Amino acid sequence: MKYIQVSDTHIFSEKDKELFNINTYAMLERVVSYIQSENRHDSDGMLITGDISQDGSMESYDLAFSLLSKLSLPMFWIHGNHDVLDNILKSSEKYHAERLSRLDGDGWGLVAIDSTFGNNDSGSINDNEMDKLSKLANENKQISLVMHHHPVRIGTPLVDACNVENGEEFMRHVGEIDAIKLIICGHVHGEYNVKMGELKLETCPAACFQWKKGTAVVETEAISGYKILEFSTQGHQSQTIYLR
Repeated sequence: MKYIQVSDTHIFSEKDKELFNINTYAMLERVVSYIQSENRHDSDGMLITGDISQDGSMESYDLAFSLLSKLSLPMFWIHGNHDVLDNILKSSEKYHAERLSRLDGDGWGLVAIDSTFGNNDSGSINDNEMDKLSKLANENKQISLVMHHHPVRIGTPLVDACNVENGEEFMRHVGEIDAIKLIICGHVHGEYNVKMGELKLETCPAACFQWKKGTAVVETEAISGYKILEFSTQGHQSQTIYLR
C-alpha cells in the first residue's frame, strides 16, 4: 500500500494571492508537476492532511482539487484549522475526493482522527475521536492514525504553541493500544520524526512553504515538500521530497 502525502497547501480564492510573500498556488503547481514528472502513478492514492485552503472559500478548494486531480490518483482528505468543512465537502464531491475515514491494505489500517475545534489554530481531540481509539484495541492489523495537528511537541516553539491542547491525554490513550504504530500529520510545515518506544510520529512538510526549524517567530523558507508513504506486513517506510 503506497500513498503520496500532500499537506498544508493554503490556497486562496485567487491564484495570484500570496501568504508571507509566497504564492501558494504556484508552489502546489510545482509539487504536482514534479510528481507527474516522477511518474508516481503506481501509488494507491493521495493523502491530503489538512489546511487545503487559507481563506476557506469554495473557489480555493476548487483550485486545489482541480490541480491535484491532474495526478489521476484517488484523493483522500482530512481538514485542518484553516479549512471550512461545508465548503470542502461541496468542492471535494465535484472532484471525487473522499473525506478520509479509514483505508485498509497490506496488514495496515489508516484511521482518520479529527484534531480541529472551532476556529482555533491549536487542536483538541474530542470524546468522539477518543472513542475511536478504544475501538482499535482488538485490531489484528498495524494502525496508523492520520490527523492534522501534532499531539506531541516537536521542538519548534512557533508550531508547538498550537499543537493538540489535550495531547498528553490523547497520547496516554494511544499508548494503551499496541496496534497503533504510527501517527502521521501535517500542520507543522516541516518534516519531524519523533520515536516513542514502538510508536512513531511523522510529520509532512507543507506544499506551500516551511517554517524555519526551531523558530519562535514567523520565519519562512520558500521550499515545497511532500512525502511518499509505503505500508507492508513488515512495517512502513517513508520518503520526504523537498523542492527548492
